[in-house]
Amino acid sequence: MTSHLDEEKTPFLPTDEPEAQSWRERSRKASNPLRIHIPLILVEVFLLALNIGLLCWYRYPSLHYDSSLGGGQNDLDKAFTPATSAVPYEVKSIDVYEPSPFTGEPRHELDVAWSNLLRSTKIRVTEDEMRAMNKTSVALRDGSGYLGYPEVLHQLHCVKRVYQFRHQDYYTDLDPETFGIHHWDHCIEVLRRGIMCNADLTIDTFKWDDGEIKGISSHPRTCKDWSAFEEWSDARALHFNGKEPSGTLVMEDEEGTYGPLDDR
Repeated sequence: MTSHLDEEKTPFLPTDEPEAQSWRERSRKASNPLRIHIPLILVEVFLLALNIGLLCWYRYPSLHYDSSLGGGQNDLDKAFTPATSAVPYEVKSIDVYEPSPFTGEPRHELDVAWSNLLRSTKIRVTEDEMRAMNKTSVALRDGSGYLGYPEVLHQLHCVKRVYQFRHQDYYTDLDPETFGIHHWDHCIEVLRRGIMCNADLTIDTFKWDDGEIKGISSHPRTCKDWSAFEEWSDARALHFNGKEPSGTLVMEDEEGTYGPLDDR
């Protein structure tokens, strides 16, 4: 019979027993924590790469544009505009039946509202931006860039002309050509093409009203942040007399009228 003293002389865990081997294995793993964390690190790297890929997918659609649809990355590059990065999208609801400073009977306040809306019709575009767009325009005399105008303000200018055409008896001081058939057709076409190019894909709905169905168009929709656009365009706005632009623009008979490219 083994005495208590003999038990104390016996090693606690003999080296040839399974328990001892298991203990040594755990000790080796504990001494190398990196081996334990490698799978977790790989998972984190994968998730980071996935997030970067998704960000590029949504931020740069030209990277995954389907050329079979009639275009490709080069086509999208041609439509580059420096305003893209400065003007984000926002979701907002629009109620077209709310009182508006741009509609109603002609009045001074209405004209001021329209003038303020169109205040940045002419803007400065830098040489680098012109080259990125692969475009040529009239040069600014101070060498700071070239003359440009945002197409959205061109379209709004035409909306203003439609309003004025409706009230010709009030706007009698305008050039008769303003209401000529050529200018009228031009504005109609500008608006038609602009609406189709920037198609609003919001789905509106209907409701019953005294036995008739009427449309509901006040649903949330995706819009450009107009305040951000105005901040961007105001910072570049050029204000000069269109009949005497020599102080701002390089005139037609001067060297360096156009730039920075030679493809006009």
